[in-house]
Amino acid sequence: MAIYAERTLVVYKFMFNKRRHPDDVCSVYDLDGESILTHFSKFLNSRVTPKLENENVKILRFHKIDTISEKSILASIESGLAGEDRIIYEPSTNKNVGNINAEQAALVGTRVYLSVENTGDTYAILCVEHALSSAGNTIVPREFANYLRQAAPHVTMKYEAVTEKEAEDTFKSVEQISIKYYIKQNDISDSLIKESDYVMLTYGHKKNRPFSTKIIDAIRSIDSRRKILVGYEKSIVDRNDAVVEVQMKNNVGRTKKFKLNDDFDMRIVELLNCNGDKPLSDNEFVKRCAEKVEDISNRLGRSIL
Repeated sequence: MAIYAERTLVVYKFMFNKRRHPDDVCSVYDLDGESILTHFSKFLNSRVTPKLENENVKILRFHKIDTISEKSILASIESGLAGEDRIIYEPSTNKNVGNINAEQAALVGTRVYLSVENTGDTYAILCVEHALSSAGNTIVPREFANYLRQAAPHVTMKYEAVTEKEAEDTFKSVEQISIKYYIKQNDISDSLIKESDYVMLTYGHKKNRPFSTKIIDAIRSIDSRRKILVGYEKSIVDRNDAVVEVQMKNNVGRTKKFKLNDDFDMRIVELLNCNGDKPLSDNEFVKRCAEKVEDISNRLGRSIL
């Protein structure tokens, strides 16, 4: 049975204005005569060349485009890193089964979902599925902005990630908190549990008494985590690489799972599949993205020019 790495969802907000006129907002339905969905479709069909970035050669290509509705697009993409000689190793046989040279890249298939559903005229929402060993979650919005400079020369595009605070504002309670530590080969354990994958400490609330969302700020750093959740140091979950996951219920009753990063300035990223589970199907991914767009557009409002 295959064991899959976890995937996360990161969301970006796209906004547009006339070039050299930052206060002159452009409609997402008229970016030099074409809508953002039309521009994005053409961008998806264009050739994206490899780029050297932060000493990594990032590869990106699109291989499947689905128009879900008149206001949303789903695209399957493949991306990865080149620039290194690599060995393909198979753990089950303890053998090397292939090689990748510096001009080649192992590509990971992920998806993006662009929507203007209920956003009005002034912004669009892009949901990006992030996977281990991909070219990163910023490459699509960045490359689209570069593409738009040529395709719509009178328009300037700005994009920003949905921030941590914005994500928290859509939730009313915390349902569960878990600290998960993935066991390493050199960890001491009894032979009876040597094949286990992780150790997890979970906090659940009393009936009808969920945790306040204020606890998110209180447990985001490692030090505060030790004091509030673990209570003492040097336990197996008191590790710098322990993962903290929270399940939160939003204002319309949906429960979502998030992973908290250690840095206070980092955004919350929503988990799509837990470590080891198979990635979501296209239909499941579209459903999660549509719910995310609905949550964000309800909070930001429908803006009409």
